[in-house]
Amino acid sequence: WFLAVDGGGTAWANWEGREYPDVLVGGQVLAGSAGTALFFGLSAAMLGVSGFESAAQYVQEQKPGVFVKCLRNMWVFVAVFNPLISALSFCTLPMEDIQREADHV
Repeated sequence: WFLAVDGGGTAWANWEGREYPDVLVGGQVLAGSAGTALFFGLSAAMLGVSGFESAAQYVQEQKPGVFVKCLRNMWVFVAVFNPLISALSFCTLPMEDIQREADHV
């Protein structure tokens, strides 16, 4: 509903009217853009999932083979919902609000 009323104005303003930091990758500097911000931001967010892998007690309580299935399902869930939630935030919240509440959004 919001996107229909807003007409995509918030998403367009967030995508176009911003300066994004340059990114150093493999010794080369990539020009910052909304695409690089989304790609590297989501890539960094995926690193947070690795905490499950180090939970020894969690692994010990499962039958053999269950942890691999659990980890796979968790990765699928995170890989689908994290980008969707990020896109929803990007399209509905002004960039100033996202930056001001970076620890919470």
